[in-house]
Amino acid sequence: MYEHQQRLRGGQFAVWLTSKIQSINFALTARLHGALNPDQLRAALDKLRLKYPTLSMRLTETAHRQVVLIPDPDLEIPVRLVERRSPEQWVAEVAAELGRPFDLLNDAPLRLVWLRGEDASELSFICPHALADGLSVVYLIRDFLEFLERPEAAIQPLPPAPSMSAGLPDFPRKRWLVWQFKIKAAVFQCLLKLAPQQPLPPRKQVAYQLLSWELTPAQTAALIHRSRSENTTVHAALSAAFLRAFGELRGNGWKRRLQSPLSLRERLNPPAGEAFGLYVNLVELSVDCAPQRDFWAVAREIKQSLARRAENRHIFRSLIEGNIMMDRLGAVIAPEFVAQSFLTVAYDLSITNLGRLNLPTQAGALQLDAVYGPALGGNPDDIVLGVATVGGEMTFSLAFTELSLSRSQAEWLKERALQHLETASSTGSSIE
Repeated sequence: MYEHQQRLRGGQFAVWLTSKIQSINFALTARLHGALNPDQLRAALDKLRLKYPTLSMRLTETAHRQVVLIPDPDLEIPVRLVERRSPEQWVAEVAAELGRPFDLLNDAPLRLVWLRGEDASELSFICPHALADGLSVVYLIRDFLEFLERPEAAIQPLPPAPSMSAGLPDFPRKRWLVWQFKIKAAVFQCLLKLAPQQPLPPRKQVAYQLLSWELTPAQTAALIHRSRSENTTVHAALSAAFLRAFGELRGNGWKRRLQSPLSLRERLNPPAGEAFGLYVNLVELSVDCAPQRDFWAVAREIKQSLARRAENRHIFRSLIEGNIMMDRLGAVIAPEFVAQSFLTVAYDLSITNLGRLNLPTQAGALQLDAVYGPALGGNPDDIVLGVATVGGEMTFSLAFTELSLSRSQAEWLKERALQHLETASSTGSSIE
């Protein structure tokens, strides 16, 4: 028996099964100014492995098709070094990494692409979504910068990352939901026995594309200020702008759908804190983005709808269902069928807004200029916008494939959404 082994359950196990069919990776990219040498980088990565136990763990499959994380002290975080020729070069490198699978039975759940220039670098942290969320990498970047500045600093290892599935809190009628989903799982088991699964056709493999841009600090501050004054959030304002642009692009109605991940780290029992792991659930909502409606009224509606769907009974319901269904069916259901369900897209856009990140902008002689992402690849039909703010500057990463958008459509969507934000903000500082 391995010490500190942890079983993958529910949605996490579903992502693992799906990743056998379609890689589900995400990346955050940090832009640094200043000289960085390989010895510094490797020493900082080794310290990350000491602090975060999961970085020195890999997966193994049991005889009953369960999947567990086990320690492997021999694991190293691989680094791919690329000569930096332009500030935009990282975009193509990350796009390629989104479709490159992890071998989690043998490899660490993190790899790095280092675009190295004489006085600037981009460091792209790539992770499998089955084992990590965006905040996990934010904490890695923060500590990585600290270890670069203070290589002599003592390391206080975190305890093994708690399981999200084991920490779901109680809420009214939770027991009733548990029994309801157990009955549902039993019915599915009978159906699988009566109707054997037929192989599904392989999914079409396509190349991911990435579009990135940023707002100036003045534009960022103006958007934040106006959103607050309108009693809503930046996330809701961005959602309203892009959904309205989607309505114009698609031309098939103003009732648009949005997906947003919600961090559950502090709502688990016990809280996950800064652990490296997957601690999110997805919220979907529909909103009327008709142009005759006031932009800020739409944004306030989005804020209120997200808040309602974030209540415990709503947000934890699907996690309970996923735990029970995958516990009962995981050993018999084919990965292709899990992937077919998991990769269904019934929304226009998924937005991950990490918000204002508490990251140091100076680490010794190095300066952190920006963080881009999270850029997510997983479903070729998906369109994912990652947003982050560092040092007062908001950055954007739009990930898509030719199955969801052409490059020209993505460019148009970006420009049109920014026009909506500029018109709505009316601050005198254009957003381009």
